[in-house]
Amino acid sequence: MPSNTYGTNYGTVPFSTWNSLRRRSLRHNPLLRIFVLFLSLCAAIVIWLSDARIYPGAAHWSIPTFSHDCFAVGVRETTATLQAIPSEWLDWKVEACHLVSLPIATYQNGEERSTRFPDRCRLEKINGVLTVIGAWDVQDDSCMPTWYPSVPEDCVDIDLRSYSARVQYIPPGLDSHDACEKSPVLLASGEALDEKHCTLSDDGTFVAHGIAKSDYCEPSLASSQSKSTCSAVGERDYVSTVVVPSGLDPIHACELTEYTVHGTLTPPKRCTFSSDGVSVEASWHIVDDAECTPVWETSPIPDRKCQAYGTRKYSSIMSPLPGLDMQSTCLQTFATVKRETTRQPDDCEEMPGGRMKGTWIIDFDEPGCISELAQVQDKVRLYRHVYFAGLLTFDSTGVLKWLACE
Repeated sequence: MPSNTYGTNYGTVPFSTWNSLRRRSLRHNPLLRIFVLFLSLCAAIVIWLSDARIYPGAAHWSIPTFSHDCFAVGVRETTATLQAIPSEWLDWKVEACHLVSLPIATYQNGEERSTRFPDRCRLEKINGVLTVIGAWDVQDDSCMPTWYPSVPEDCVDIDLRSYSARVQYIPPGLDSHDACEKSPVLLASGEALDEKHCTLSDDGTFVAHGIAKSDYCEPSLASSQSKSTCSAVGERDYVSTVVVPSGLDPIHACELTEYTVHGTLTPPKRCTFSSDGVSVEASWHIVDDAECTPVWETSPIPDRKCQAYGTRKYSSIMSPLPGLDMQSTCLQTFATVKRETTRQPDDCEEMPGGRMKGTWIIDFDEPGCISELAQVQDKVRLYRHVYFAGLLTFDSTGVLKWLACE
């Protein structure tokens, strides 16, 4: 509960007693009464002035006008004068300017508008009268400098090329060097120059220099000047001349040039200058390479004629592999004969076009190379051999009998 007493230096006094003493003091002290009235009047004036300073009442802007000169790159200034400024604001005209907004165009000659406070406020004497001027920045494409077509120059790095462009026109009101530095230079691809800087040419015009990405600065392999040879079975050496764009270090560009090995882009094993001392050659050594792995075009095919008793010749063809000794390669390459036996050829002979013909002499499981009479004679010889070896005899009934079965 609120206390109904008032503390003083002489102890606690009830509120009713305190209010009675206060009224009695004011009644019997005219100077104190005048001082209290003065403080009340000052408080009222302060409150009134504060309320008046919150917003400058009926102040408004005149019809805005666009300046002839550009204010900045791509920006034109539009201005208006602040009118009907309340008397209490006459000493704070610039402050009033910043508190009054105006629907202003977003772009010159455009329909879109937005209510904005001034970007800048200043005082100017017009016909001897100190006038408040408000200024707004409006986007304007006619305040953009124009350029002559850019000129490509040397490469500065992989995928990066330098360009230059000369200023064609600078709108009035702009500083030439500032306009050159702050306006973008667009290439035919629509990409803007990066790291742009401007220099003054001998004819007094400014020239912009910058870099941009370019496929021209990507080193490539000259397929028409490449060679691929087998260094061993399953191993291949690929050598190609590298097309180095102007401006790049030849060896550095070569080291960054890749070739597809087993489906993966791979940098070269070494880069060297060719015999002319100008062009650069990149070399790759590829292992487990299918192009240098010998294969037989077909499974060995049997000849129609027999070579001898129970013997037939089989043959197959091998395509040439540049860089390899095909005679040795042919003799070392296995093939499956009669779907069971895997063996190297017995002989190899070179054929037109560098192809090799491998031949296999098969002297088993060739019944087509044995006549019926020869087959009977073979059985007789077999029985005679085992009979004299004591493994075959006649029983009491005259039937041949294997002794090993007893």
